[in-house]
Amino acid sequence: MESDAINANNAYNISLVKTTQIIPSSSTQDLVNKGIILYKITVTATVRNTNGSIARNQAISFANYPQNANVKQVSYEGRTDSNGTAKAYYEVRGVTNFTVRAQCGRTQKSLSITPNEKCDYQNTFYLTAYIIALESDYSASTKVAAAGISNYKFRKEFLDAVKLNGSGYSDDNKFYIRYNASTKQYEKKDPVTATGTTPTVGRTIAVDNYYIPRYNTTAQYGCVSIADVGNRKAEDAGGGIKKYHIDVFVGNGKAKANAFAYNQKYKKVTYLGNNKNI
Repeated sequence: MESDAINANNAYNISLVKTTQIIPSSSTQDLVNKGIILYKITVTATVRNTNGSIARNQAISFANYPQNANVKQVSYEGRTDSNGTAKAYYEVRGVTNFTVRAQCGRTQKSLSITPNEKCDYQNTFYLTAYIIALESDYSASTKVAAAGISNYKFRKEFLDAVKLNGSGYSDDNKFYIRYNASTKQYEKKDPVTATGTTPTVGRTIAVDNYYIPRYNTTAQYGCVSIADVGNRKAEDAGGGIKKYHIDVFVGNGKAKANAFAYNQKYKKVTYLGNNKNI
């Protein structure tokens, strides 16, 4: 067939398009580096002979040109398939403009690409809920002293919950307390996230900052849309929050945690960018 034969002029018509963009489930480098997300982009070339017929099984090469330190070509298909297409795959750090150049025979085609900041994660995330502990949830517990806070007593199970959740509100004493894991003592202080903000219902989530940006040095706080939950900002951390796991702040007390309908559910997550107004 003519389309399978070597083109006599070694010239072709090439169309080049960006076909997919995801935040990948696996990559050759860190998914988040210094607060900047990594995208994976697929570019598809379709090659035809000059008479319009499909150019099957033709050698093709791809390059990101000029070279860009934020762009890495991870693989490409070296020959066109039965439809005359071949794909190349790129890892791109952040919203970095770059150019892909495809060559088949003596024909070259270039495409300028700017990644969309908003992008779906390939993996779903496991959701849990976290709260500020309320002392009134533990009314049957015995009152004891809290290391680090003098002249007050607290219900023992409440102190255990504060240690687990990081902070709590003493209904009996009408103030917030926090647990300092470094000193192993309690403090009479308002709740605070790992990034120094006040945990806020409808905004705050705790994340693993390898997967969702949470980078204090340059204040790169990733914002995401969680299916059925809404938009949230990565402001907090937790010892048990690893990999594709998001802990959603839902407020004060057990009742708020129990009312969170998506606890221990897997949900689609879309990255919106850093430092959005949420």
